Amino acid sequence: MKIFISYSTQDEKIVRGLEKYISKEMIETWIDHKAIGGGSDLTKAIQKGIQRADIYFVFISLNSLASNWVDKEIKWAMQREEKLKYEFVVPVVLEIEALKRWDNKKLKDRKYITYNGDFHAMAHEIKNTIVNKTIEKFEYQCLLKKDILSNIGNVILTVFLAISFFTTPSQKEHIKYLSNISTNCLSSQVEFNDIWLITYASCPINNNKKLYSFGAFETILSREIQNDR
Repeated sequence: MKIFISYSTQDEKIVRGLEKYISKEMIETWIDHKAIGGGSDLTKAIQKGIQRADIYFVFISLNSLASNWVDKEIKWAMQREEKLKYEFVVPVVLEIEALKRWDNKKLKDRKYITYNGDFHAMAHEIKNTIVNKTIEKFEYQCLLKKDILSNIGNVILTVFLAISFFTTPSQKEHIKYLSNISTNCLSSQVEFNDIWLITYASCPINNNKKLYSFGAFETILSREIQNDR
């Protein structure tokens, strides 16, 4: 899982400590001081990091509310969330006062992680969130693949039906085929039927036997069947 961390640099002590903590769990994190090198285009680098992330954690404090960069990052993250179809943005509240002043109604009503002075408790809750989001993403991907396979199946079936419609032998072709096989089979005696994609015809060739022809995709097969007595 790739984690994007959005925060104010004035809160860097606690945020960077948390980043080091979760990085030990083999989780890939995107955080500015590691991901952005000197001379980099900040907007492009941040947008690229958000697009590649699986989860976006935004740390809400009075400092981050005053940060133009954090505000931009939240907007970009919400745009990505709309495409992902799952809750990509996870708020982490560092200060309750900041939560009261936060005017983002959509995220404010979302379940958030709260820091109450216990670093390890917050870190544990964030780790649990990452696990749950991993499962959520996997389920979403499974549904997406299922939809894709279903659409592919529908396309294949449509093509199959179209081909069969134009290539299924006609009644005249069955009659001609049966007449060529048996001189006893008169066209007036042929009974013609079709079942979905398969057409078939039958013709009595003597007192005890009928000659059947089965056709699909421009191919006709024949078989003699003895009549029931």
